Amino acid sequence: MRCVWYLIHAMGLVFVVSLSSPTAQADGLTFSPIGQNIAAPANSTTMTVRADGRGSLPLQFRIVRWVRNGGSDQYSLTRDVVISPPAATLQGGEEITLRIVRTATTPVRGRECYRIVIDQLPKLGAQRNSVGLALRHSLPLCFVGQSGG
Repeated sequence: MRCVWYLIHAMGLVFVVSLSSPTAQADGLTFSPIGQNIAAPANSTTMTVRADGRGSLPLQFRIVRWVRNGGSDQYSLTRDVVISPPAATLQGGEEITLRIVRTATTPVRGRECYRIVIDQLPKLGAQRNSVGLALRHSLPLCFVGQSGG
């Protein structure tokens, strides 16, 4: 019974704190599609990023090589796949189409996997007494050779 009392008390405290902060708001992103397998001979794709919420969201887009080795993920910089644009600022309700192109000229053997890294950067000039958070989203992207994978 004491545990329930603590839970109710904590929920009430969170509610009161949220009312005392008039500038509190949540801005998020929606991605489509969230994972892609591009079959050879195709070497490009697109992805849509949509800003949810009311504020502006400064974003940075990158591609990193992704390899599973011994049960752990390893990431490395690459120029074999590029993304455009590399950065954007979206207002609430806006969306952008990212273009992703495999620029490597060698044929894909098996599967080549990458991660689309989307950094949601803190807003510049944030109000006093506020905390700016940087969020990182990482979405899978694989190119599959004609032999399968």
